[in-house]
Amino acid sequence: MLWFQKLLLQCAFLEVICFSFVYNTRNWAKIPTRVSALKGSCVVIPCLFNFSRFDEYAKDVLGMWQYENFGKYINHPNPLEVVSNFKRRTDLIGDLQKHNCTLKIDAVKVDDTGPFCFRFEVPGIDRASYINHTVLIHVKDSPDVPSINRLSDVKAGVDLAVTCSVPHTCPSNPPAITWSRTNATLTVHHKATGNAMWEVSSVLKFIPLASDHMNRLTCTAQYWGGQQANISVLLNVKYKPAILSESACTVDITGQVTCQCIVDSNPPPLIEWRVSDSILNESNTGLKSFSVNNSRGEQNTVTIGVLQGGVAFTANIFCSATNTLGKASLSFTRPMSDLFIYITISVVAAVLIIAIVAAVRRLRIKRSERKQQAPEIAFRNNYGNTQAFKVVEDIYENVDANIGPYKDYRTNRHK
Repeated sequence: MLWFQKLLLQCAFLEVICFSFVYNTRNWAKIPTRVSALKGSCVVIPCLFNFSRFDEYAKDVLGMWQYENFGKYINHPNPLEVVSNFKRRTDLIGDLQKHNCTLKIDAVKVDDTGPFCFRFEVPGIDRASYINHTVLIHVKDSPDVPSINRLSDVKAGVDLAVTCSVPHTCPSNPPAITWSRTNATLTVHHKATGNAMWEVSSVLKFIPLASDHMNRLTCTAQYWGGQQANISVLLNVKYKPAILSESACTVDITGQVTCQCIVDSNPPPLIEWRVSDSILNESNTGLKSFSVNNSRGEQNTVTIGVLQGGVAFTANIFCSATNTLGKASLSFTRPMSDLFIYITISVVAAVLIIAIVAAVRRLRIKRSERKQQAPEIAFRNNYGNTQAFKVVEDIYENVDANIGPYKDYRTNRHK
């Protein structure tokens, strides 16, 4: 009996050896030797396999995955065979009847490193473990940072498409990409990049405005399992000049004019001055102009054009700003200086005073002339006395009856 048991053991050993020898040339598997995975996320290990009698027994084939010298199962048709560390975390998502043995591991842990290999079984017919085709997993603590395509020529009012891409190892649950900008349209694309890696891309389309210049555009990737990563870019938006309302002219006490033409534009503008419809010529007019760059917050897009010198009171002043995207212009009103205003007020006041004095004098002269030419009348009052009155401006004025013609009247009356 003992010798019979030894014979069975030898046969069993020979069967394994023969199995490996006979089918090694026709059994094959295509599995990446190394893949990356993000801790807490999932990883999909692509796998294709074949064995010599596949076409005959494809409908009966079973698949499973092993590790640690291939004596333990991380995935098995019978869940009881799976080691506790991998229970409910693995799924054979490939279609075995189509040679596909792809495995998904969810909630990846730092010690899910492998090596792992695939094994098939056709109960009572065939079986094999592909120990020469194993895979190792490199588990990363943090995700890859997304990438944004280079934005070289962004113009206000012109459609812009920005693409944010991120690699991953979990095509069944790819990262969700969100943007900091909301008033835009989104398109999402997925593709395999090889070696158990995939990529998800989100295309953001919108029309940038001048106010978007130097604003941050942020793309955030939310990975399966909760981790996230983001990337930001500053928008360099080009736009035509706009002359700001703060632009104005001032005049000092000596009559010297200083005009500021404040322009917001990107790229910076060329500022040109015109005085009385003539382009400024310093050699002829004595005026000088220059420009200085100013900054507003993070935007270094404000340029101030300055005009200084003597300008005639009746002159018209114009400022124009031009860059590659357009042009803007503004007409200035030359203000009066404080000294000029003071002199003007003084002159007007003096003229008014002279006019008033002259009018008063004319009025007095006329009144005097009327007094000299007014008729005089005399009459007796109730006491027997004679009274004389002169009519001046329709008013009877009492006069001395003892002088002039009234004296004769009184003398003759008493005779």
